[in-house]
Parts: sequence; C-alpha cells; structure tokens
Amino acid sequence: MKLGLITTWNEDGIKRIRDYGLENAEFCINEGNDGAKVLAGASEVKKNLEKYGVSVGAAGRWGSKRIDENGKIIDIALKHDLDLISFCSEIGCPVYNCGVNASEKLTFEENCDAASEYLSKLVSFGKENNVKIAVYNCIWENFIHSPKEWDIILKNVEGLGIKFDPSHSINHNGGGECYLAEMRDYADKFYHFHLKGVVYIDGKKYDEPPVGLDSVKWGNVFDILYTKNYDGLCSLEPHSPLWTGRKASWGVHFSVNYLRQFFIPEDFVGRNGTNPYQP
Repeated sequence: MKLGLITTWNEDGIKRIRDYGLENAEFCINEGNDGAKVLAGASEVKKNLEKYGVSVGAAGRWGSKRIDENGKIIDIALKHDLDLISFCSEIGCPVYNCGVNASEKLTFEENCDAASEYLSKLVSFGKENNVKIAVYNCIWENFIHSPKEWDIILKNVEGLGIKFDPSHSINHNGGGECYLAEMRDYADKFYHFHLKGVVYIDGKKYDEPPVGLDSVKWGNVFDILYTKNYDGLCSLEPHSPLWTGRKASWGVHFSVNYLRQFFIPEDFVGRNGTNPYQP
C-alpha cells in the first residue's frame, strides 16, 4: 500500500504532494472540467510529475450525470470519461474512479441495467488503455454505493472495482459502523481507498476532521486492508469546512504523520519462514 493525497493536476498541486513529504497523488477532475482539455495537457502534467518525483495512483470524476431520465447514456458525459481514462493512461495512472446516477423514472433493476451498460463501456476502454475502473461509494450523482448495488453491478460488469471511503459508509448509516462489515466482505474488490475522518455526536454528523482526530477505527481499517491483501493507493482527503488556513495545513501534516504508522516501510526486513504467532 502507498499513502497519498488528493490534489490538483497543475504544477502547484503536484508540488503540494512533495511539500507534505509524500510521493503519491490522486487527481479529482470533477464535473465542470473538460476532459478533452485535461487530456490535451497530459504531457505538461507528466513533466511536472517527473520534476517533483510524484506518481499518480488514481484519478476520477465526481458529480456528473451520466444517464438521462430514460436510462440512456449521456454522450458528452461518456466522452469526458473516455478522455480522462486516456489521460490516466498517458500519465501512468492505474485507476479511474466514477459513479452513475439513477433516474427516478426507472425501477431499481432498470437503473442497474443502465449503469451496467455505461460502466461496461468504461471498463472495456480502460482495459485497452491499462486503466482499471472503480465506482466510488459516495452519493454525489451516484447510486452504486452499498452491497445492494455492488452485488448486482459488479457481477454484471466483469473487471469493475470499488473506490471505498469509510466516512461515506458511516454517513449513509447515520454514524453506524457498517464500514467494517463492508470492508470485510468487499475489500477484495477495492481498487482505491480514501482516508477521511468523521465525527458523529448523538447520531448527527458534527465534523469531518483530520484523520487521527476522528471516530473511524483506523487500526481495524488497516487490519482488514492488510489481511485482504489490498495493495493500492490510500489517499488522504482533507474535507472539513471548519479546518481552514494555518489550522488546515497543520491538520494535513498531523494526518500524514499519524497515518505513516500503518504503512509497512518498503525497506522493512522482518522475520521470514516461521510465523511468530505460533508456539
């Protein structure tokens, strides 16, 4: 596993990764950005990645409507996604994250069929370009965020994976701990992982503070990731509107330092052969 941070794909955003002592980035190229323009700038992005010694472990597009009210593919949305998958391929990014919205006019089964058709196109194109496709478990223009949908759509779309964020699962369940069971049951499908804190008080969300100052059971989380052999990027996502300015910057440094304890160093040499837990 590798520790990284969400950032922008311009030079300042890439430099920011190094400023926090990291080597891995995630790009969120959300609704409102033109996929073709981003793709056209791939060579400049590659230069800046090389300049600062940064790798991109994942990129994605949140907030896009991809299916119309009748369940038909929105062509411009598909074009943006295909361009951004090409961008990932150009810069050596192995994972592209996205979601698919539901239509209120369709049944659950019909929405699953429409989403499967859309995602099949992305997975097929991704395979041609050495990029894996994952659906995020956030509800922003996306209904594929829980086992109910995963059990159908991941079966329909061979090769599709999950981008998982424990805080989203907690929010979907009013502060509950379903995220641990979801990780236990689906971590073998994870292509990307978000690290974001959340605090609930009396059943209501209070804040999404820096990781390490929150309520997520991060020790349990990393136990599951390791025992399920997850080997992708774990991307830190600062998200709180209450942490701004100097405090926000300190919060990122705090979270980076807190999280390092969960990552086995690449140069770590342990005891080989025998299991230390056996008599």
